[in-house]
Amino acid sequence: MITVKANDKEFLARFKGLIRKFPGATDKAVKDATIYGVQLLKRAAPVKTGSLRRGFMFRRIVEGAWLIYNDIKYALAVDTGYRAHTIRPKRKKMLYWTATGKKRISVSNFEGGKPSRKSKPGFDFYARVVRLPAFRGRHFTERILPALATRLKRLLVVNLRQVAKASGAVNVS
Repeated sequence: MITVKANDKEFLARFKGLIRKFPGATDKAVKDATIYGVQLLKRAAPVKTGSLRRGFMFRRIVEGAWLIYNDIKYALAVDTGYRAHTIRPKRKKMLYWTATGKKRISVSNFEGGKPSRKSKPGFDFYARVVRLPAFRGRHFTERILPALATRLKRLLVVNLRQVAKASGAVNVS
């Protein structure tokens, strides 16, 4: 989940009256910035299968507030990382999975398990305990925030100018 807050005091002081007077322009600017943020996230997210990129969505919470979220279970782990941890079976005596792809799996991380070479596409693995090393994370959401804040300010100014010009109220500079 990404939350962008405008903390630029000079910017808010300059447009405070117009933002209160024309809330629809604010909502449209925030929605446009949200759509742009989703596009940035989709470009910045690492790709293995593409499901992480496809998982980014947005929805309106209240007027002027939109939420960008991802329902993929591992999205937070890819972004922020995780500590080293141990995986143990919950219902059975052994863990089982088939490893496919180009990445080699080190057998030294397994306690009491060995790969069997019976299956053709990948290797079948059995283990009682799997120790996963820590992962630092990609932090791709943090990298897009400056560009997203800049775009939000620009869109807000443009939308406020359009609404103010249409209503004939104020000349926004």
